[in-house]
Amino acid sequence: MKSPQNAKDKKTDLSISGHQPLINVLHIIGTLEIGGAENQLVTLAPVLGSGHYSTHVCCLYHEGVQANTLRAKGIHVVSLNMRMRYWPIAIYKLFRLIKRLKPGVVHTHLYEAGIWGRIVAKIAGVSVIITTEHGMTLWKKRHHLIIEGFVNRFTDRMIAVSEDIRQRRIRDEGVSPDKIIMIPNAVDIVRFGVTDSRERVRRELGLETSALVIGTVARLVTAKRLDNLLEAAQMVCKAFPQARFLIIGDGPLRDELEHQAVNLGLAPQHVLFLGSRQDIPELLSAMDIFALSSEREGLPVSLLEAMAASRPVVITRVGGIPQVIQDRHNGLLVSPHDPKAIAGAILALAEDSTLCGSIAREGYRTVEAQYSINVVGQQIVALYDGLLKKKDRYRA
Repeated sequence: MKSPQNAKDKKTDLSISGHQPLINVLHIIGTLEIGGAENQLVTLAPVLGSGHYSTHVCCLYHEGVQANTLRAKGIHVVSLNMRMRYWPIAIYKLFRLIKRLKPGVVHTHLYEAGIWGRIVAKIAGVSVIITTEHGMTLWKKRHHLIIEGFVNRFTDRMIAVSEDIRQRRIRDEGVSPDKIIMIPNAVDIVRFGVTDSRERVRRELGLETSALVIGTVARLVTAKRLDNLLEAAQMVCKAFPQARFLIIGDGPLRDELEHQAVNLGLAPQHVLFLGSRQDIPELLSAMDIFALSSEREGLPVSLLEAMAASRPVVITRVGGIPQVIQDRHNGLLVSPHDPKAIAGAILALAEDSTLCGSIAREGYRTVEAQYSINVVGQQIVALYDGLLKKKDRYRA
């Protein structure tokens, strides 16, 4: 007697009456915890599984808190529970999974999953192998680049989420311009169009109705330069005593940043550290202004989410951000490492409701036209279609 799981796996290969068989696409990632690349996969996977594709997700290490979100949308998620000592077993499990699913496309995300996933996909004879470059990855050493250079040889296409990342891969890592294309991050504009939770969230956080609320969503790591944002917060609060700052996210610098906020005289009355949260749309609705102080970025998803929520944004001019934000049109751009400039931009929005409203509207229009899940999803599906046609695996 066949198990329910085997029956489910077999179902994904059956034809829909009058149509071609569904083509399996297997996404491989480390985990489905909260993070930029992970959030993108959770956001886009349902769209990528529409039409003639069936989407599956494999986590190399453990599932993470977002796995059930995908399962609730009918997407098959499996975890290999890879450990350092037993990694050969996990790699063998991945090989068996690929042979069972027979995916037409294997699509990997982030470095380690990208290396192992592409190697095993090649050995298993997968027709199309794709990887997405989600960040700048300035941490790579020479041995990382050597390994990746080898794996790139049998990768059909690399996706960079910003032109800045694409150019870095070409310039610094020797990737052929023909092999890497730019397809941006995406945001679910319906999910972030929350309009009825502002007052409730403010009450829950102990924020006054009249408070000027500035927020950020970021990993608490050096690259986000939240120390600069806290210095800017001190300046803003001197001009607007009713200003409140929300720091949403977690990371290794949390204790250090909380200590800095105390030393600046900000905590707890002016700055709230909320940790990692999954109710980002509701928290954005409670904000008046969104700010991001990074010293390097690819294309931050939190920026797109804030724009989808119609929040005016203040953000540093780094990475792929200037490709999205036109200064004083759909956001305010400031130089990195400049708390005074960040504070000045926040105050400019706080003091000019007309500018604030205009930037919020144009930000939403930008996301709707260029970064919605339907727009970006269609680009990725078109890439699958084109590469499979070259391999004679699919015909429209």
